[in-house]
Amino acid sequence: YLTLLDDLGAAAPTALQADVATARTGFEAFDAALRDIDYDIARAAADPALGEAMAAQLQVMRSTEVTTAMSNVDAYAVETCGFSLQSDS
Repeated sequence: YLTLLDDLGAAAPTALQADVATARTGFEAFDAALRDIDYDIARAAADPALGEAMAAQLQVMRSTEVTTAMSNVDAYAVETCGFSLQSDS
């Protein structure tokens, strides 16, 4: 998904590129959190210290800055392309 965000950023209009870059920082934090536990969610659930560390890293993904950027990118996709990038839409 990081490569897809890179591709999206390269193709995005100038006005949207900053939002794509900000959204990418959230996904980078998400990937780092998973990489730190070897992509083993059960491991994080079993070890409170790992779970807390992972939760702290995921705060970047949940930050207002990142969620706003992701909403802006999604709104652009809906308006311009006719589809939502959000999985719950």
